[in-house]
This record gives sequence, C-alpha cells and structure tokens, in this order.
Amino acid sequence: MIANYISGYSAWEENIPFAFKLMEIVKPNTFVELGVHWGDSYFAFCQAVKEFKLSTKCWGIDLFKGDDLTGYYNREVYNRVMEEDDKYQPFSTILETSFDSACTTFKDSSIDLLHIDGSHYYVDVKHDFETWLPKVNKCGIILFHDTNVLGDRYGVWRFWKEIKKKYLTYQFDNKYGLGILCLGREYPQSFLDLFK
Repeated sequence: MIANYISGYSAWEENIPFAFKLMEIVKPNTFVELGVHWGDSYFAFCQAVKEFKLSTKCWGIDLFKGDDLTGYYNREVYNRVMEEDDKYQPFSTILETSFDSACTTFKDSSIDLLHIDGSHYYVDVKHDFETWLPKVNKCGIILFHDTNVLGDRYGVWRFWKEIKKKYLTYQFDNKYGLGILCLGREYPQSFLDLFK
C-alpha cells in the first residue's frame, strides 16, 4: 500500500509502512493521535482504516499553532488537514484543542492505540503519557515519535529511556526513531512477528 497523503513537511514518512501494517494486524477500535501537525502520520492510520475496512474510530488532537521547537505556523496547516480529513468521514474526528482538554472526551481504558507526538520537551512528553495512560486499555499500544532526536531541548529520548524499562517495548532506530510501548504482555503472534 502506498500513502495517499504526503505533506512534504513531515518527519514521519519513513514510518508510514509500519502504520499500515500495525493497523492491519492490531485492528484497534479507537486510535488517538496527540499532535497532528501536517497530518502525515494521522492520515496514514486513517488510510489503513479505510483500505482494510476496519471499524476503527480515529481522533486527531492538536492546537494547530506549533511551538518553539517545531516553529509556529498559520491557519494553512489546519486548513490543509481539514481538507484531507474530509476523505475519512465519518470515522475521523479532528479536535482543535489542548491534549488535556481533549482527554476528558475519552473514558478510561477506551483507547487501543495512542500516538504521542506533541511537544517534545521532556516534561511535556512525560505529562502526556501520565495523563493519557488511564485512557488506554490494559493491552493497548502507545507510540512515541522522535525517540532518536537527541539534544538538551528535546526530551522524548530521555523519557523513552526511562519508560522502556517498565514495559514491553520495541524501537525503530531510523532517522528520527519510533518507540512502540506495549502495556500488556500477550499479543497476537502476527504482532510479535512484526518486530523480528
């Protein structure tokens, strides 16, 4: 499967084939992405839902303003995302709000797959994980993008180094890195085989 949407501005392109395969194997009921930005990762997951005819409900959450690490941007980003989102109705919902505000939308243990790709400061990544963890079911999967982006200002790698000691994890050591954290211990063999 080839991605239908590539913004040209994302660091997520190399992970899109994995997103397709993950959705095909896991078939989550609810997928949530924290930090949509241009939408490359979000729409890869949505495309998989559509093409594999899954019953997944997708949620993308972002303030669509940027920050001092990614840079600030105007409404062009939001407008382009909403235009692309029209192709994935009725199963996709974009919320233009803060992660903390959106968290109250979801019941505890209701999310099967969570992608954390918002602010990359250590304190923010840790906060997002701790805030959203109760919303993910006990066999859920949490993705962390940019686990290989090192430096004093970037904290995903630091938090990943700490958290991966407590859970079953896998990491793709591609250019930016993608961490896969499994809350449970038992998964379909096809899922475990994906990492061999």
